[in-house]
Amino acid sequence: MKKFFLSTNMVAFLIIFACSAYAQEKQPMAAAKKTVVATTPISPTKTSVPTLTPIQTSSVTEIIGASKIHTTLLVALKATNLLEALQGAGPFTIFAPTNDAFAKIPTTTLDNLLKPESKEALSKTLSAHVVAGNVSADDILAAIKNGSGTASFTTIAGEKLNATLEGGKVKIADAAGNAAFVTTANLSASNGVVHVIDAVLGK
Repeated sequence: MKKFFLSTNMVAFLIIFACSAYAQEKQPMAAAKKTVVATTPISPTKTSVPTLTPIQTSSVTEIIGASKIHTTLLVALKATNLLEALQGAGPFTIFAPTNDAFAKIPTTTLDNLLKPESKEALSKTLSAHVVAGNVSADDILAAIKNGSGTASFTTIAGEKLNATLEGGKVKIADAAGNAAFVTTANLSASNGVVHVIDAVLGK
């Protein structure tokens, strides 16, 4: 009986030892797995996708619509069929008068232009600010230089706009003698370019 008792204790000891060794072996493996997960996160910066160069996707009318200084021009365009036309493929070059430019027109005259019955007259006025094609500031300056100080551009209404340099600024004048200076140039769009001017043409 004593010999059997000792053998049983020895077996029990061996079982406990084996279980303990197995548990100790599992712990570092679990820790290693946990460490791998914790130290190898998926980083959005580690990507093979190339960085794309941003391009201008706004149309000329969207540029005007997003401008706080062109709200009157936007209202005027909406009162005609020009807004929809200028959303086309183009390209178009727009000499865009600011709110301050429209404020130079007598209030009664401007109010009359915005009336539904004056739609044709308003369209003619606004068309005096649009040239077919993508005419950048460099193109205008080059044309002025090649034209010995003056350059002529044809609007979508078939009228002429003359560009000259005065005091280092580009001056745009219509056939009636109304003139404006370009204050901001080359607002590039997906279907043309917008140049900001300080007066209304085609009045």
